Amino acid sequence: MNKNKLHQNTGHKRQPTSIPFHLRVACSVRECCEATSWGPDKIYKLINEGRLESRKVDKRRLILVRSVLCLLGLDLAVEPPNPELNPEPPPAAPEPPRRGRPRRAHNVRPADGAFPRT
Repeated sequence: MNKNKLHQNTGHKRQPTSIPFHLRVACSVRECCEATSWGPDKIYKLINEGRLESRKVDKRRLILVRSVLCLLGLDLAVEPPNPELNPEPPPAAPEPPRRGRPRRAHNVRPADGAFPRT
């Protein structure tokens, strides 16, 4: 695929990335294939084995570059983020109890083994 191809939705040209691979946060499967000389089947196999970290953003699969570098044994990754600068968000508040009549559980057999009539 030509990187300067017109984007279908906007009509703008896509600019090739100028960020070096080892400084990126994530890359596409295709970019990972180009950087490692692996095929897409190998990439997805490593993802399924848990040896390669990836995230799904909408319909697109992005691979975390640091996991690629760690898998290859390269120490080119940028330092991990400082937790003092990006503190973890506070834990979510528990949900308040539901109001009203509790929902009926479907397909649950009562103790005598017969389904209730509806």
